[in-house]
Amino acid sequence: MNEAAFAPQDAAALLRCLFARALAQTRRADSASMAEALGAAGYATGMSGKWHVTHNLGTPRERIEPEERTNWPLDRGFESFYGTVHGAGSFFDPVTLAEGEMDVDVVGVEIIPGTAEEAWWLERTFSGVETRMLVTGSGEVLREESALGLQSVRMSREEAQDVPTTDGPVDLIAQTAVRVEGAIPNARQTTRLTLELRGAAGSRVPAFPPFQVRAEDQVTLRKPTVNELRAGTAISVDLDAHPEMEAWVTHTPTIASAHPEMMTKAAELVASAPDRLTAVQEIAQFVDTYVEDVPVVGVPNGLDVLRRGQGDCNEHTALFVSLARAVKIPARIAAGVVYSDRVPGTAGMGAFYYHAWPEVQMAPSEPWIAIDPTFGQFPADATHVKLVQGDLDRQIEIMSYMGRLGFKIVSSGTGTNEP
Repeated sequence: MNEAAFAPQDAAALLRCLFARALAQTRRADSASMAEALGAAGYATGMSGKWHVTHNLGTPRERIEPEERTNWPLDRGFESFYGTVHGAGSFFDPVTLAEGEMDVDVVGVEIIPGTAEEAWWLERTFSGVETRMLVTGSGEVLREESALGLQSVRMSREEAQDVPTTDGPVDLIAQTAVRVEGAIPNARQTTRLTLELRGAAGSRVPAFPPFQVRAEDQVTLRKPTVNELRAGTAISVDLDAHPEMEAWVTHTPTIASAHPEMMTKAAELVASAPDRLTAVQEIAQFVDTYVEDVPVVGVPNGLDVLRRGQGDCNEHTALFVSLARAVKIPARIAAGVVYSDRVPGTAGMGAFYYHAWPEVQMAPSEPWIAIDPTFGQFPADATHVKLVQGDLDRQIEIMSYMGRLGFKIVSSGTGTNEP
């Protein structure tokens, strides 16, 4: 065995790849890397993934003087390297099936009780969502803290079984509800609503005119009028004339618009529809009546919903968007919060709850119209506050609002909703 000295952090740096700054600051300059030691013993070496401990980031390696190249993989014994030298490179989220950037910062260090071992607090940011984790030098996670305030703590089986269970069950739906001052009578018939924005995230609520308009610390929502639904438009969008719409009629991993089963069902639903308005109504009615309202844990997929016929708002939305895109109707996912005073276990107390719904464009260059097949609404009522739009990969951004948003009802109405 090669006798070259290893810094104790090497194993974590090379195999765990968790805390770049701490490793870069504590690694002994005279210690050998694993690749250097193995190479001296005649082994071939190569590495793939994230390296994390490189200096001189932002400058191509070949433009850096050899004496200035510190901790680059090819300068620490590896014969080949395929990956990124950045500790915050692309991150694949298996929930949304999307790639993005995750920033990892070392924000603190503490001594593990009963030992002399250090553990580092890492703060991770992905799509605006912050989480924290406490990690040992060997890569063991001792504690994780989610954006919702939930904590996971590493413990033995015996310790876990001995945790007191005197607290009652936690209702996660109620736990994540957006509190509101005031009430909205006849919420599902509401055509106009003005809310005062509260909380740390209140200022971040976006405007989506003409149906969601911001003015200082307020947002006003309006349900589209009948005239704004634009009857008479051809069912399928002409992509030659409107290539900007291609993204909204495209198949994705969760929107199965190009699958033969989806295309056959969509064509069946709109076979007798004279225009896009009627086609959208037919698709919305089918989704409303076909999908049984059952909570589902997992990633919503339009094809799975078509085959299974069950799901919550995400499944209703994925199926609607899949069917609409299958006949080239521009459709996308919106996510935000919606008002309800009928959630079980809330004693009729109204609040805004996180929700997803589809949007369609009824004619070229016209505003997008919100539909809610979960509630059987076309168009959707004015209590839908949109926070993000796009496909499933955008919904993770919703978590950055959780626990940081509140409303006060300024006014609401069920009468005329003319602009």
